[in-house]
Amino acid sequence: MKKILLCLTALISFTAAHAQWDSNPASANNAVISGEPDESFTISISDGADGAIIISQSYNLLAFPFTTDINAQRINAAGVLQWGNATTPKSVLSNSSPVAFIYLADAIPDGSGGAYIAWQEYIDTFSNIYLQHINSSGNKLWPAAGIKVNRNNNRTAGSIRLCTDGGGGVVATWDESIYDEETETTLYSQIFAQRFNSNGDRQWGINAVQVCTNAGIRAFPSLVYDGSGYVIYFPDTRNSTLTAENDFENIDVFAQRLNTTGSLTWAAAGVPVVTTALNQIAAGENLDSRSLITDGAGGTIYCFAQSAVNREDTVKLFAQRLNASGVRQWNVAGISVCNIESSKSILKMVSDGAGGVVAAWQDFRTAMQPTLYAQRITSAGTASWTTDGINILPANESIHFSQQGMTEDGAGNYIFTWAKTAAADMNIVAQKLSNAGSFVWGNTPKPVCTRTGTNAAAPNIVKSNAGASIIAWLDQRNGFTLFTDVYAAKIGADGNLGGSTPVATTYTFTGNGNWNNAANWSNNSIPPATLPSGSTITINHAAGGQCVLNVSQTIAAGATLTVLTGKNLVVAGNLSIN
Repeated sequence: MKKILLCLTALISFTAAHAQWDSNPASANNAVISGEPDESFTISISDGADGAIIISQSYNLLAFPFTTDINAQRINAAGVLQWGNATTPKSVLSNSSPVAFIYLADAIPDGSGGAYIAWQEYIDTFSNIYLQHINSSGNKLWPAAGIKVNRNNNRTAGSIRLCTDGGGGVVATWDESIYDEETETTLYSQIFAQRFNSNGDRQWGINAVQVCTNAGIRAFPSLVYDGSGYVIYFPDTRNSTLTAENDFENIDVFAQRLNTTGSLTWAAAGVPVVTTALNQIAAGENLDSRSLITDGAGGTIYCFAQSAVNREDTVKLFAQRLNASGVRQWNVAGISVCNIESSKSILKMVSDGAGGVVAAWQDFRTAMQPTLYAQRITSAGTASWTTDGINILPANESIHFSQQGMTEDGAGNYIFTWAKTAAADMNIVAQKLSNAGSFVWGNTPKPVCTRTGTNAAAPNIVKSNAGASIIAWLDQRNGFTLFTDVYAAKIGADGNLGGSTPVATTYTFTGNGNWNNAANWSNNSIPPATLPSGSTITINHAAGGQCVLNVSQTIAAGATLTVLTGKNLVVAGNLSIN
């Protein structure tokens, strides 16, 4: 047994790092953006320094003319607002046009503490897309109204996606379409891409690059930086038949890769991702959902929905992996993520750190109320968790979630957050899954915001330091429905809110084998990566068994690790005793 006393310098460091975060989920939390305009949608991204940049779209329905604004606020890892206070966030766009409708579309970090932010502007039947660059102080670096991305004014431009260009700039992809309302037919729809440097200068010609010029129409692109170029996936109708109902039958998915100069590096018509004789489309990719990631080795992994024509409301989920040359690595038809037919859409995909992916999606498989499922696909294309996904939610829980309600924590775990109905109110909670698909924080989700009267909704999450995450959400505590503010909290690796004193807990290993399997622990709860002071881990498995530590574990000062006589602790990861 080892017992270590907490040193004074460590105590001072801990207090300073967490002093600004509210530790009580039923208390004040941290106001990020507040005031009269109705904050209706938020995107959270990393600031590159363990904090978060939170971008919010607001409506002022009491103003005349009606206004739509986009604002941003930065909160650091200690919970301190960096761009003024909650009532004076930085303005990204202030729009007072009575005929224009603004929709926040996407945002990514700029790599220097700032952000690139995209939105769509609808006027009459057309829409344009715009970009703005803000620096680490939240100041706009480009024209006040942003830079118009698309160059054609007689088309509807939308579905914009952003990724880093790898050099401080940004790459955008989008679709442009022409729709005949009289015949209810799409006459034209194609994918374009453009690269902007940090000053807003176009790098790929004045009119951008058309990603595919093959026959057919295509839309809803997905985009990712693979380390040296830019890969775009898109649903494609080149092999489709238009039915009498003006629906396409047999929609495929193709992909294209552009290098840093905007040249196409794969076949001019793109490479096939999935061409099964059904309808395939990005699995609900909208706003800030993500159905495409890099595999960390120059390749990419994509999740898509598959359905029969006219049955888009009942789909199955599949995934496919392309290598750096655009060659399929898994089954030609893809790997099954969820084979149950139901209404569902992908929310987020993140890397598993080993060439695979963890995907989360909303699913209506059992009731009218959606639930939240997740599945891990290994680099070899094997679904390694429960068939058709793990249900993240407790039974019969009513929920509300956003496309950004998931992140990886940098230590082989995945944090999910959602809003749950509590009486007539909504609370924010969170749960952690291990790489093995076990609940790390036990079967009961951790509370994030339980304050009465908040009616909290649409939480999103950004990875912070030491396994912690920052969660931001929409909140009505300061007024009626029109006055929705943005609040945030920081949840630690142990599931406690930032600034709180971790609860001392006893963990006893009674199973056999993997440390990172909740079933091997007496309380069905795996010890957190950093064991809180006052906690105890006891290794007491059956005779002849062993406990295999194959993840990093830190026994903090003031905590205890006990290996009983005759029991085996095999360390295959990193065991640190402070």
